[in-house]
Amino acid sequence: MAKATSTKSKKRTTEATSSEADATELLAPAEAPHVDDDSGARYSWALLAGRVAPATEEDLQLFSLRRPGDLLRLDGREVSSEKILSDGRVWLGLIVDFADLGNEAIARVFGFRLGLLRSFHTELSRLRMLVARREANRDGGDAQTLAVGLANDFAVALRPRYAQRRAALIAAASNDTSALGRVLALPPAEVADDKLPGAVRDLVALISAFIDRGDAVGSRTRIRGFSPADAEALGRLADGLEDAIELRDRPDGMGPVEQRTLDTQDGVCLALMEQLFDLFEGASGATAVPKLVPNATRGWFNRRAKLAREAALKYSGQ
Repeated sequence: MAKATSTKSKKRTTEATSSEADATELLAPAEAPHVDDDSGARYSWALLAGRVAPATEEDLQLFSLRRPGDLLRLDGREVSSEKILSDGRVWLGLIVDFADLGNEAIARVFGFRLGLLRSFHTELSRLRMLVARREANRDGGDAQTLAVGLANDFAVALRPRYAQRRAALIAAASNDTSALGRVLALPPAEVADDKLPGAVRDLVALISAFIDRGDAVGSRTRIRGFSPADAEALGRLADGLEDAIELRDRPDGMGPVEQRTLDTQDGVCLALMEQLFDLFEGASGATAVPKLVPNATRGWFNRRAKLAREAALKYSGQ
């Protein structure tokens, strides 16, 4: 069944292999602003961007689907990107609120890990970028509004993390005049949005250099929680902001999006929604576990349930 309404439209975290994976930051600092979208929805993309940490490469390898691309694309053709993003945003908000209750609550949903949540957010962000690029190459598209929103969301997510890590690196380098001077040369957190990706990359380069040092600066850097995985995830956020700014400023400069690319990304997001739905539905009777309701994607989930029932009957020989 082909999509009825979408013609379609850049960027791509359940059980981790170690406790370190879930020790990775989930939520941003409390000062991340609550910015409601135009519809007055409870969860805005800007709010969620400030609360969910970026997925690490390990997160994506563990939790994003590696099913053959043709199968993902076939699933993605069944549901419009807009419907996936509509339910995905609400589910993301519900799960972030749930995860914020702490490890005792998280343990009620067997198999759920924060890396899955981080991957889900990253894949939804990639889908949003693809949709914005599609609109930029379609007559009457709303690319400018979408690109402005994306750039704002990436900046909201990136700026407080940059500020925190710059401050922590200053503390780590405080006993070494040369190292301290290098950190202090980084732009302040108030740097303009278009300069923020470059500032983050300079910060990431310093983090990487300091982590490898065998002296007190290296020890003080590592003990403060800096790691290659964190630096890599921060760099991915900077890439996202840079791309969103490019799309905002040059809506037609990133080229068209192939329909198959958009369909595949829709399939990736649907696969993650499947995982989350099954995990949370299985724990639906536990205290404080949210119910993930497919609203915009109801038809797709109903078809999925029907196929599962048919498979079960076939397996049982009835």
